[in-house]
Amino acid sequence: MKKLNIFYVLIVACAAMVFTSCKDEPVPTSDLTWYITEDFNLNRVNPQPLTVHVGQNITFMSKKSDGDVYVVWPGDEGFNYNKRNLSTAQAKDTVNNVVNKNKGISMYKNAQGEWINRYSYNYAKPGTYTVYLSVRNVFDNGLKYTEALDSAVITVIDTANALFGLDQAKYKFVPFYKYVNTVDGKTKTAIVQSSNIVTSGSTVTIKLPYEADVTNLEIFMKADKSTISVNEGTVTYNEEDKAYTWKGSLATSKTITVTSQGGVSATYTLSADIQPAKTGKQLLTYAIGSYPGTINGTTVTVDIPEGLNVSNVKPVFTVSEFASAYIGNTIQYSKTTAADLTGGVTYTIKAQNESSQGYNIILNEIPTEMTALAFSSLNPVKTGVIDDNTKTITVTVYDGTDVSKVIPTFTVSKFAKVYIGTKEIISGVTEVDFSEAVTLKVKVSNDIFVDYTVNVVFP
Repeated sequence: MKKLNIFYVLIVACAAMVFTSCKDEPVPTSDLTWYITEDFNLNRVNPQPLTVHVGQNITFMSKKSDGDVYVVWPGDEGFNYNKRNLSTAQAKDTVNNVVNKNKGISMYKNAQGEWINRYSYNYAKPGTYTVYLSVRNVFDNGLKYTEALDSAVITVIDTANALFGLDQAKYKFVPFYKYVNTVDGKTKTAIVQSSNIVTSGSTVTIKLPYEADVTNLEIFMKADKSTISVNEGTVTYNEEDKAYTWKGSLATSKTITVTSQGGVSATYTLSADIQPAKTGKQLLTYAIGSYPGTINGTTVTVDIPEGLNVSNVKPVFTVSEFASAYIGNTIQYSKTTAADLTGGVTYTIKAQNESSQGYNIILNEIPTEMTALAFSSLNPVKTGVIDDNTKTITVTVYDGTDVSKVIPTFTVSKFAKVYIGTKEIISGVTEVDFSEAVTLKVKVSNDIFVDYTVNVVFP
């Protein structure tokens, strides 16, 4: 009986072992979703968009996390779930796709416990794709598994990127043109303002100023994830800017083709519209060095110190937009061209349309002199007598007056300042010792000055 009991126990134990080994392993759940990667990074907003764009980054995700292995097949060429087990004994190109490319993308668990593809995925071509997500629980050292399979359909659309859009913040289209600057005569490059780019459907017109060289234009173009070609001229690509530059002539219209990654193209007709010549012919400002002129009608009066050499000066001036300045038949460039203004001169301002206006330059020479001096710190104030011939100033004070610390007040001609030696004397401020004769230098420049000798006398 005892042996029977032992035998019975062994049978029951073996049965239990068999039952346990045959128990089903748990089947995971598969709940597929996806996001535009930018939306995924923004706290998982806008889940599972049914339509995405070519080249748009996508993050696939499982909303469940009870599996051991997660693999996603996006469904396009090289990642097609239905081709994963095809025979390799097929045409070479198909074999290559099947053997090397028709694979699933392994997913990983991120810090939030979500299973996602490690790197964003994007579709290269438009179409309708079936996406599969396989979730497996693996056991018996990988020899067995249970699997849940989920699928969904994604529609991928592809439109050529707009090259001539209204989004000036991105500024995808920037034309340049060259012209000769009437200020200094140098060749300049200017950017066409966005308001001068007129778009009507697929026709684009650039309004160029009269002086622009229409045969020598340069256009910066940028269409995201697209290639750009022009039917004539030179197109180069800058990898750093991810942008194209075209150089050529718009004497005749050009065709620009924008082709997306998926092969969808859009064409634009580009032409130039040369604006009429400007009619402005005004002299707007005029100065000789630091001496500004006053413009009254067609007369320009410039106050300058007497003795200033104006036989070889470079006046600074501005004229109407795109106008030019001439003395005789010689073009004048502001701050660049030397001119002889001795006795005055006439400038001719010529507009783009060749009309012109003359301006007479009149020089008003102001002598350098001291016109008044007084000892304002004395009570009563003592006023000096100026002898313009001898350039002496006599100040009579009472006997016993202390003149070692006197503050003089004075007036001088326009442009002039007063010095004792190298020290500037400020009227009504600077204290001066007049115990002995003092030389006051009334000075405009190192070449223009007059010395006055101040003598104090007692009655």
